[in-house]
Formats: sequence, structure tokens, C-alpha cells
Amino acid sequence: MGNFKINMKNVAKTITIVAITVILGFWAVFTDGLIVRNSELRNGLYSTLKTLGTADMVALVNGERTSRGIPALTENSRLTNSAKAKACEMVDKDYFDHYDPAGRPPWHFFKENGYIYHFAGENLVMGYFGDQESMRRLMASPEHKENVLDPNFKEIGIGKCGDYTVQHFGTK
Repeated sequence: MGNFKINMKNVAKTITIVAITVILGFWAVFTDGLIVRNSELRNGLYSTLKTLGTADMVALVNGERTSRGIPALTENSRLTNSAKAKACEMVDKDYFDHYDPAGRPPWHFFKENGYIYHFAGENLVMGYFGDQESMRRLMASPEHKENVLDPNFKEIGIGKCGDYTVQHFGTK
């Protein structure tokens, strides 16, 4: 019986340590606090905590397309990498624009990640609303909706970092 109580105390201590670690992790991420200074690590944690992942957004885009008789897009890892690079650069350099502070267009990220395109497009979302609400907002904007529904696009990559979501569309 004594061993059982000791084990329960150890379990309680372990649960307490895990709870404190989780709380401190959330504090560091959401307050941009002192614990997580590395921006890549912080953005990775933030992105994981605040998003459902890219597959959900790809499914939403393809749902909009197929409901209108437009073929679904195929996820492309190079486009995913370019979109993620763009989203994280916007977080790191504190901007929200299709052109980066050096004046480079979005296509710079496509090329940097080895995606040679015939057609290319980019949608940006700032603020975390969840994937469904973000998609609703994109579809309410004529320019963004045009990218989502453009039959010239065959592939897609979604990148998320912090409160930014980037959709990169392309056709090789």
C-alpha cells in the first residue's frame, strides 16, 4: 500500500511538471516572452498551436474548385516550401505584402524553392481565423477568389507561420 501512495505522489509531481511546462510554453508563444527567443522555434510552436495544418486549407480550396467543376489542385512540396518561406519571412521582417521589403516579388520564393512555373499566383491571409473563416474571407475578395478558381493552376502549396497563411498556386 505504501508503494502505491509513493507512486501516486510521483505521478502527481510529473503531471504538475508537465502542466507547468505547457503553461510556460503557451506564455512564451503568445506573449513573445523571454523563454522562446529563437524566432524559428517560436513561429513553429505558434503555427502548430494556432492552425489546423495545411491539408485542411488544401481541402477547402479544392472543395471550392470542384463544386464549380474546376479540377482539384495537387499539393506540391516546392510550392509548400515557398509559401512557408514567404509566411515566415513576413513574420520575421514584420511586413504583410506580396512584395518583400527589398522589393522582390512573390515569384522570388517560387524560384528559391526550385519551382519553375508557367503560371503562378499568391494569396495572403493575415490574422488567425481558422481555415474555414480564412477561406470564406478569401472567397469574398474577387482577386483572391480568382486565384482559388483559376483553371490555369494545377498545383498548390500552403505555408503558415504565426498569424500568416500563404497560398502559392502554380503550373509548371
